[in-house]
Amino acid sequence: MVLVTRRGKIVGFFVPATGTVVPLDIRREIFHAVTSAVRRMVRSRGLGEKAIIADFEETRKTRRRR
Repeated sequence: MVLVTRRGKIVGFFVPATGTVVPLDIRREIFHAVTSAVRRMVRSRGLGEKAIIADFEETRKTRRRR
């Protein structure tokens, strides 16, 4: 697994698709760890579903203009 960083902060991870298959129990553990981390970040920033969707839509519009 490779951690992806941006300006010193972890923004994601990459699990190579080549080679051996990642066992289901490890995939589940990764999924639960990531979703728990996202849940904590969302709660700590006081974000709601509408705010997240609005931010996503604005970002998507900006990217399309490039």
